[in-house]
Amino acid sequence: LNAIFTAARAGAVGRSVRSKLGDFPTVQDFGAKGDGITDDTAAFNAAAALGIAVRVPQVGSYYLLAGTVALASGTRFLGEGDGSRLHFTLAARTNGLNAAGTALAPLSGIRLERLRITGLANWFNVGGTALTGANSNGTGINLTFCNDSRVESCSIDGWSDGGIAMADCQRSEILNCATNNVAQGVQFFAVNADCFDNKMIGNKATNTGLFNGIHCEGHASAGPGVLHGTIVSHNSSNGAWGLGVNIENAQDSVVIGNTATNSGLGAGAHGPDTLHGIFGFGAPNSVFSGNKAFGNAGYGLMLSANCGNCSVCGNTTSGNTLGAFKLSDGGTATSNL
Repeated sequence: LNAIFTAARAGAVGRSVRSKLGDFPTVQDFGAKGDGITDDTAAFNAAAALGIAVRVPQVGSYYLLAGTVALASGTRFLGEGDGSRLHFTLAARTNGLNAAGTALAPLSGIRLERLRITGLANWFNVGGTALTGANSNGTGINLTFCNDSRVESCSIDGWSDGGIAMADCQRSEILNCATNNVAQGVQFFAVNADCFDNKMIGNKATNTGLFNGIHCEGHASAGPGVLHGTIVSHNSSNGAWGLGVNIENAQDSVVIGNTATNSGLGAGAHGPDTLHGIFGFGAPNSVFSGNKAFGNAGYGLMLSANCGNCSVCGNTTSGNTLGAFKLSDGGTATSNL
């Protein structure tokens, strides 16, 4: 069992038979070195193209990637925590792990678990200014038209557009992830389709350098481009340039147990409603319950236009510059502190 096994692929790296028998294929079976020197982009793309589960073992250095990794339906990259680090040296608004489905040919069943995804962007001391040149890449994990997919327990750092973004996805989840030093943290978008039954649970966004920490946005007040039935639960945002938690054109949302602190560091640079801890716009028939908002530059919790028939209950706020709550359009507030 201690003999060396090498997969029958050009460039595959040998490992023990004992290791091979106990698991899924690894990215080493496709030629990845993980030495922080060799460009492992081709190996990761070869693994992703098969649409199967592939382990990304911890390495002493990191997996260096000079290009985008294109994800196919069924791709599962299974990491082991911070030691499973993919470091991208990309620029020019280019994404790291990228799944590009379409309305006519959506992807499905993608799983990304326990990976650390790092890029070159640096938002520290330059918040509010779009990054350019070598300091500009894209989004760490970007999934478009990907249904029944999940990103779980991943950490993202150093991206000029965003940490994790899912656009036009159905029944997909972002769970227990962390973003730091990115333009916008954890994101669901509805752009070209109405999107149903997505979940964003247990995520943490810190040091969001341009926009919002936790972000759910439909691009239209009426379809296509509306989020429906999104669960946004027990996430946290600290130090967002814009809003801590943004629920926009997202109907029938369940927004519970989230925490927003120190939001609005940009002092309203993107508009007067970019200061608040938790913000709703175009989110009728939604529930905002059990959330906490402390030390934000605007209101702790604000519901703006087109938020009729919302329930706002059991929320706690303190130390917000403009006040605790502002309900502009039809919300019912009870038992808030």
